[in-house]
Amino acid sequence: MENWYKMDSEAVLKELDTDQHTGLTAQEAQARQTIYGLNQFEEAKKEGLVLQILQIRLDKLGKVISTLKDNVQLPISAAAMILFMASLVGIPPVANFMGFMPLDGYHWLIAIGLSLVPLMVAEYSKFWDNHKFHSLEKTRVIFQQSG
Repeated sequence: MENWYKMDSEAVLKELDTDQHTGLTAQEAQARQTIYGLNQFEEAKKEGLVLQILQIRLDKLGKVISTLKDNVQLPISAAAMILFMASLVGIPPVANFMGFMPLDGYHWLIAIGLSLVPLMVAEYSKFWDNHKFHSLEKTRVIFQQSG
């Protein structure tokens, strides 16, 4: 059934061959479960942090418009940039020419930690916006059902 959300409730009930007040019998519910499966979403695949970082996102709600398998150039570009930056620091003549100073372990930890702060702020912002969106959506659904 397509565009069920545009249909009035009586048409949906007729299309689904059920009654608003009595619902389905246990036998009919079992038969439909056998045909259509459980009424639940598939569990989302968990991706690693690196894959999440390298995905291109559409907006703050985290809608993905492109993934690594759709955009092969993205991980290649990221790897090339990392190698380029490492060569600036790791090749002594280049590092001397650029005026880089060697860092000890403590200062590397500070540099890496500070570079992660913008990422953490952006991800927290998306999480919070997503949380607010879902809360508003739940409120809207409850309001529609009661009205």
